[in-house]
Amino acid sequence: MCRENSVRLLVLLEPMSEAGQLEIVRRKLKFDKARSFVDRKIWMLWDSRLQLGSVERADQLVHVRACFEFGASFAVSFVYAKCTRVARRPLWEALEGIGESMNQPWMAIGDFNVISSANERAGGSPPNLRNMEEFNSSMFRCGLSEMGFDGSQFTWTNGSMWQRLDRALINDKWLAAYPVSKFPLGSERGLGDGCTRGGYIPFFNKLVQAREKLRGWSQEVFGNIPSRVKTAEAAYRLREEEYDRCRNDSTRACLNAARAEYNRELAVEYEFWRQKAAVKWLREGEANTSFLHSMVRQRKSSNFIARIKVEEGRWYDSVRHIKASATDFYAKLFTSESTYREGFPELPFTVPSVESGSNDKLKEVLTAEEI
Repeated sequence: MCRENSVRLLVLLEPMSEAGQLEIVRRKLKFDKARSFVDRKIWMLWDSRLQLGSVERADQLVHVRACFEFGASFAVSFVYAKCTRVARRPLWEALEGIGESMNQPWMAIGDFNVISSANERAGGSPPNLRNMEEFNSSMFRCGLSEMGFDGSQFTWTNGSMWQRLDRALINDKWLAAYPVSKFPLGSERGLGDGCTRGGYIPFFNKLVQAREKLRGWSQEVFGNIPSRVKTAEAAYRLREEEYDRCRNDSTRACLNAARAEYNRELAVEYEFWRQKAAVKWLREGEANTSFLHSMVRQRKSSNFIARIKVEEGRWYDSVRHIKASATDFYAKLFTSESTYREGFPELPFTVPSVESGSNDKLKEVLTAEEI
C-alpha cells in the first residue's frame, strides 16, 4: 500500500514491538530511514526525497518540519497522549509553544486520549467537563481546529463505551493551502455505474430565488462590510488628527461621532463573521476575527462530500455519481410511488397532506412582501 500510494512519510503509534523490529519494518516497506520516539511508542519511517528540516521531541509528541523536492513544506506534530489530565498538561504546553512561532501549514494528528465534546462518547459514565475544557482551551490558543473525518464516528471502545480519541487538528494556514482536507478512519471505497437523475425542481427553484433576493437585500443594506470598516477607520484617524491640531468643542464632537461609527462598523463585522462561522459558544467580547475566519474555512471543508454510499452498498466518489445518487434518492423520497417508504411503520394518526391549491401556492414566485 505504501508503494502504490507513493507514501513519503509513515508514522506508527504504539507499534507494540521491540526496537529491533523497526529496522525489519523499514526494509520490508522499503523506506530509506526510520527512527523511534517517546520511549518507542512512536515509529517514524520516511523517504530520503522528503527533507526533514527539524525533528523536535517533547513529552508525548514528535514535531516534524518537512519539505518536498518541489518546494512545498509543512509541519506535523504526531501525538501519543497520556491517560490522565495532569499527565497531558505538558503535551498541551508543548503544542502551545510550537503554535506561538508557527508560520506555515501545521497539523497535529494522533491519539489525544481525550474527547472535545459529549457527543464524541457513547455509553459509560458522563464525560469529564474539566478534561474537555482544558483540551479545547489549549487547542484554541494553538490556533488549531478540527479537520473533517471520513469513517467511523468512534475510534476506541472497551465493549461498553465508545469514544473518539484519535483526531487531526489543523491551523488556518493548512486550511488555506489545502482547503479540502479529510482524516480517513478505516473505510472502504468503491465505484458504481448507472444512476438516474431527478429532483424536487419547484422547491429547489424557490430556494434559488430566495437566495438571490436575500443577496440583493444584504448588498443594499450592509454593502461591503470589510470596506466599510476600513472607511470608518480612516475617517476616525482623520478626526483624531484634526482634534490634535485644534482642540475645541466642534472637533471633539466630530471625533466622538467618528469613534462611534467606527465601533458600530466593527460590531457589524464581528457579528457577520460570528454568524457565518456559526460559533455559538464564543463569549461576548472575545472578538477573534482570525479564529472566526478559520472556523468558516473549516465548515466549508467539513461540508464537502467526498463519497456517498448507495442503497446497494456500493460507494461512489466521483462528483457526477454523487450528484446523481443524491437527486435520485430525494426524487424517490418525495413521490408517492417511493420505494423508501415501504419499510416505514404504520403511524397511529393520519399524516397531513398538501391540498392542490396550497401546492400551487408553494410553486408561485416569491414576492418582495413575502421575503
